[in-house]
Amino acid sequence: MELRKRGENAFLITVKSQILMCSKAQRSERALGVLACKKRKRRLAPRVLVGGLGVAVTRRAVVDELP
Repeated sequence: MELRKRGENAFLITVKSQILMCSKAQRSERALGVLACKKRKRRLAPRVLVGGLGVAVTRRAVVDELP
């Protein structure tokens, strides 16, 4: 597994030249964070565990969604 830089502002996570994630393509990662928080927003002290390989896009979406 490698973290590669593409251009000035983009990063890729690759395995054997296969691209797994790109820091420029974030729509699905954000949507996952928003979906995970949908019902939890109504709780007094909501908690969500985010794990994976990523570049913290899902985590950022969760932080933005929860109080």
